[in-house]
Amino acid sequence: MTAEILTDDDRTRPYSDSHGKVRRLSLPQPAVPAENGNTVTTPVDWPRTHCSIEKALDYARSTPFLRDAPWQVRTHATQRLREALAALAKVTGNSWQERWINSEIEQSQAPFEALISLKGRAVRRRYEVRLAVTGLTWAFAVDLIRPSYEFLFHQVSAMRKAAPFVLSTRDPEGFTALQAGIGRRSKNPERVRKAALPQLARIMMHTGAPSIGDIEIADVEQAYAIGARILPVPPAGATYDALTWAQFMPEDGAAMVWGHQKRVGQLSVEQLVDRTQISPGRIRDLLVVYLRARSTSIDYSTLTGLVTTLAKNFWALVQQIDPGVDTLRLAPEVVVEWKERVRYIQPGHGRAGQKRVNVGSIYAAVRAFYWDISDWAHQSPERFAEYAAPNIISNDDMRLLANEASRQRARSHARTRARLPFLEALAESVETQRSWYAEALKAASPLGLGDSFTVQGVSCTRTTRMSGKVEQGRRPHATGSRIFVTRHDTGQVFDARHLEDITFWQWAIVGILKETGMRIEELEELSHTSLSQYRLPSTGELLPLLQIAPSKVDRERVMLISPDLADVLTDVLERVRDKNGRVPTFERWDSNERLTLPPMPLLMQRDVNGRRSSIKRGWVMDQLLLATTAAGLLDTDGEPLVFQPHDFRRLFLTDIVATGLPIHIASKLAGHRSVNTTEGYTAVYPEEVFTAHRLYIERRRAARPESEYREPTDEEWDEFHADFDKRELELGSCGRAFGTPCVHEHACLRCPMLRVNPARKDRLVQKKASIERDLETAQRQGWVGEIGILKITLAGAEQKLKQMEAATSRPASVSLGMPALRQPA
Repeated sequence: MTAEILTDDDRTRPYSDSHGKVRRLSLPQPAVPAENGNTVTTPVDWPRTHCSIEKALDYARSTPFLRDAPWQVRTHATQRLREALAALAKVTGNSWQERWINSEIEQSQAPFEALISLKGRAVRRRYEVRLAVTGLTWAFAVDLIRPSYEFLFHQVSAMRKAAPFVLSTRDPEGFTALQAGIGRRSKNPERVRKAALPQLARIMMHTGAPSIGDIEIADVEQAYAIGARILPVPPAGATYDALTWAQFMPEDGAAMVWGHQKRVGQLSVEQLVDRTQISPGRIRDLLVVYLRARSTSIDYSTLTGLVTTLAKNFWALVQQIDPGVDTLRLAPEVVVEWKERVRYIQPGHGRAGQKRVNVGSIYAAVRAFYWDISDWAHQSPERFAEYAAPNIISNDDMRLLANEASRQRARSHARTRARLPFLEALAESVETQRSWYAEALKAASPLGLGDSFTVQGVSCTRTTRMSGKVEQGRRPHATGSRIFVTRHDTGQVFDARHLEDITFWQWAIVGILKETGMRIEELEELSHTSLSQYRLPSTGELLPLLQIAPSKVDRERVMLISPDLADVLTDVLERVRDKNGRVPTFERWDSNERLTLPPMPLLMQRDVNGRRSSIKRGWVMDQLLLATTAAGLLDTDGEPLVFQPHDFRRLFLTDIVATGLPIHIASKLAGHRSVNTTEGYTAVYPEEVFTAHRLYIERRRAARPESEYREPTDEEWDEFHADFDKRELELGSCGRAFGTPCVHEHACLRCPMLRVNPARKDRLVQKKASIERDLETAQRQGWVGEIGILKITLAGAEQKLKQMEAATSRPASVSLGMPALRQPA
């Protein structure tokens, strides 16, 4: 990286922060402090903010919350409110809102401690902070102060606890109706309350809305947009749902479009850095310039990870250790303390306090940052010389990265070996579940309520109830009315239409991942245009191909469609096609890149609440969990065995390498840049590595000693495709691995690797009749040795004939509808 990609405007270019306030970088002028980017509430006047302290206490006592509360609660609340207002009264201003703004509490890193400091003393006890939180919350609740959204979003924990109290204080009847609506309509009421109530409380405190019914769609949109630019994860979309369920907002078309489609796109580098709550200063501005330069060569998801590493896990943590630090030349004791703290996940994360498993990657990013700044200092000393400093990450520290990689590889291999024996059991289980529920739906659909039927020997009855709720009282299913069925062997009451749908997708997901080893993001992007075909020049045979779009690396790859994968893709196409036989196209939101992708005929789509939607990775992981639970798979310790989407990728590569495919060809199929990456995925057992892969390399080392660990040449890749021509036989094709000799000496009728072609059944019947005649002759002549060979050959011919008959007895195949390229005029 060089400084040439930066312009002289970097230090003066204006930009808008998360609230639209215009800011400028101060680099490289440390004498001029960076302008604070915190957003404060614009001074406004309303009657209550001008009241006296005693009048404010009367407002608090008159609220329904305190009016009916015990005197101890009433006394405690009013005393805390009095203390908070008394502290603010020391600040200049004509109203409580003006005093709040002039106090600059919102700009403080510790706002509640700043409120206490207005009294002229420091914080001595933790409970003093809790008392300050209570006092300020009451000032917000009775509408004396209207804080900014930024302040409210930075106090996530305090607002979550205060939300029910604020809502019940402002609008007790509306709060009761809101709770009832959530309980009546939501499948997970507690989850909706946890997401929606704090957001509604923020809106009411910021806007001064006297009741929940006064909240408008614009208020919800504004709060969502600001929260999405401050919080690491955007606020949940349950706020609008809760308001509509309680009938505070209409469920009209325009609002529903906003509720489902409004997304927060890519944030600027400045916004990404600022939402880590890093303090303004010279190093903050240097990080912005550095990350902006790096953003030109990496994708957005990688950029967000780099921002988290450098801004949050490095510099924000250093600022906590040494407040006021403004140089990369850190004191040794600060470096030691930072290295100790970064080993553990910091507060603000769901796994806070747990030990990190990727400290080495943080070290690598910080080391590269120091090196790049030093390089810039040599090229542009007038701009960056004052920031150059000795690297705080030593070579000894970097050994941690190699150790972590080794441990991660060992964990991945152990996970793969634990799941490899159960892969076929999982595939059989999802096939069984899919078949059973499909038959149950087909049998129950034409029946009336109370009618009985049998599914694969299990007695069932069409019913009207599910979990004690009447069918007509529930919302209709997306693709039609629900069909409730009671299964008498287990007593289970289920929706046959719903379970048929999810078991089908469980089967399809497992089948596609098992046969391709694709990444989860590649599965999301799989479309109808991914299917293509290739005609062999020698025989004219059409080979079905699957074109996998690049995801993690920009390397598009093509792989052959196996017969099992063809069955899965055929059924998926039949399900997603519309009444005109076309695969519907629609836009897809890429959650990693924060972009809306152009309309595509995606294969991973299903009907959700009457609307076609792409299948998300979270739903895929949920279905894999349900599938493995239904299969009853247990590890050696008796714990449930769960398959993640990436497990199938490791299993696929392990299987094809263990069965003889050269690893550099496997690397090409997987889309890896390096064969070393593929080696990390292949969890071949140590004895198999020694007896198979290493011996294979040694046998060919004399001929081409370095050829096994390189990119295959175009000639080798053509040889790999041409090998399929050589496998064409009289009765079908040979399924042996590429480059391996025939172990059965071309006795194809006795070989399990022969893939019979049903179209050549007449040839097999003729050969079988010929073998029977030869056997009769041998028996008459007493040729004992020949009799044994002919009997084995005849048994193989009969087995192959059964395979042909089974193949021809299947339902007629459905065309995949592979797109054909239009010839130019």
